[in-house]
Amino acid sequence: MQQQANVKEIFLLGGPNIGKGTRAKIFGETYDASILEMSALLDGGLPDGNFVEDDIVLKLWRKETGLGDERILIPGLCVHDGIPRTEPQSAGVLESISVSDLFGSTVFWDMNMNDDQMAGRFWNRYWENKAAGTLRPDESDDPEVAEKTFKHRLSIYRDNHHGILESLKASGARVFESHLTDDPGADVSAFAEFVGWGVPVGSV
Repeated sequence: MQQQANVKEIFLLGGPNIGKGTRAKIFGETYDASILEMSALLDGGLPDGNFVEDDIVLKLWRKETGLGDERILIPGLCVHDGIPRTEPQSAGVLESISVSDLFGSTVFWDMNMNDDQMAGRFWNRYWENKAAGTLRPDESDDPEVAEKTFKHRLSIYRDNHHGILESLKASGARVFESHLTDDPGADVSAFAEFVGWGVPVGSV
């Protein structure tokens, strides 16, 4: 497996059900990356659609990664799925990767998709999981409640997205902005080209 030495940390940014987890999985399978899924660590968040408080999220994330404490618990390439979701989390992440001397080898992938597309993905996944009995801990069995939760999370994302993106750019961090396609593998290949790996998905 080829080592992608110029990138050590990848942070996936995007709204609910946009496909962060799907693309994180491709990084794991193709580039042998470790995947840190914050929603799993936090049991999905809070049932009403809110997120866990920023200081708790950052504390747990730092404990899992060692970042910000001048130690690295996850060697090699690590994909962070679900952080930062708010501006305070963004500030905490930037501080931590700087302390750990990883600022230059970190890339933030800002995934874009319109709200109707995200809603469509939400309903497709929701009905599949409901039928299979595999709804997430924070998802209601009641479709009306589930929809309300999704819309609230989408609103939180929209309220924070611009501020997060501007703070990252102002810091000088590397940010890859892309509108996602229906081909997750092609999206990851576009990211790989952006960071200069120059290796198409499936041929690493």
